[in-house]
Amino acid sequence: MPHRLTGLPVLVFGGGELGTAVAQRLQAVAMRVLVVERAEATAVCRAISLAAAVHEGQVTVEDVVGVRVDGILLAEDALERGEVPVMVAPTRPMLTRFGAGVAIDATYPAMSPAELPYQPADGIVRLGPGRTAGEEVFAVVDTGLHLGLGRVLYSGRPVAGTEPPVGLHAVLEVRAEGAGIFVAETEIGAPVREGDQLGLVGRYAVEAPRAGYVRGLLADGLTARAGQRVAELWLGGDAAGCYAISPWARSVAGGALEAVVRLVQ
Repeated sequence: MPHRLTGLPVLVFGGGELGTAVAQRLQAVAMRVLVVERAEATAVCRAISLAAAVHEGQVTVEDVVGVRVDGILLAEDALERGEVPVMVAPTRPMLTRFGAGVAIDATYPAMSPAELPYQPADGIVRLGPGRTAGEEVFAVVDTGLHLGLGRVLYSGRPVAGTEPPVGLHAVLEVRAEGAGIFVAETEIGAPVREGDQLGLVGRYAVEAPRAGYVRGLLADGLTARAGQRVAELWLGGDAAGCYAISPWARSVAGGALEAVVRLVQ
């Protein structure tokens, strides 16, 4: 690999499944990855999200170990151990010391470049809709469940897709009917039947719309708003898909790697 890419520091804003898939792909080619998360870290697919380190301290997603760190020196120690540091609301001096020339925006909804606490020297790669490639950001990676999945746009915005290819993303999102504090009544990997109660958001029950396995579940004690995704079901034949990064996220991560290479070559 060219020297310019080996050891390249890259910031990933958002440690959900997409941000985690990108971190895994970049780490695999010897880049140094720092994940930035919010204190509430609302990623529901916690078994496959480095964001879970915010609440749990340390998580392992496939072959990647993520650790929560509360300072740049601890982040540097984690990187030396081959881990991915996950920082909550780092200061600008911390990110300046890290020295990333590239940032990946895996937040939802999209952060505007002005909202990012650090402006990378080379540019920003956005995962999914919300920003215009070639104007607001360097590139946008298409996350739509259609034939454009993973395609990198260097100008314009991705076109919304329709039906996903069969077997590509066999998951079903479950959203809160009202607002309140989330309390789980099951766990990730558990089999459920249609109508089973997954938890409560305040006084509103969260029920499984069909049979499957619990792939995602909001962390206990977090506040959810009406319409927010609080759970996700895996519709495959067993629970294995609850613990594996999906083909959807891997496709997006491949596009992110392409954009990073093009940015710095």
